[in-house]
Amino acid sequence: MRINDTYDAFEQTYSYPVDRETVIETMGDRTVESPHGTNETIAEILTRAETETYETSRDLCDVFAGHLSDQYIGRKFYDDRGDNVGTTPNTRT
Repeated sequence: MRINDTYDAFEQTYSYPVDRETVIETMGDRTVESPHGTNETIAEILTRAETETYETSRDLCDVFAGHLSDQYIGRKFYDDRGDNVGTTPNTRT
């Protein structure tokens, strides 16, 4: 499953509110394709969330997207608006 397909899948599969355990039991084994690494399942992603109940499909999708690991992020620290395209920001120690 692609990340972009999750909203429709969540919308069509559940009546809301729905709890996290129900989502994990019914869709948890579905693999979510990662563009840059090892794929993860819906269960692996939602297990990182603290939210127990989702009031709407948008709530579920937002929590899901918010707990995707770094392998689902494009080029980290990429900024095509400044002088430092593709470089890591300065950090202070």
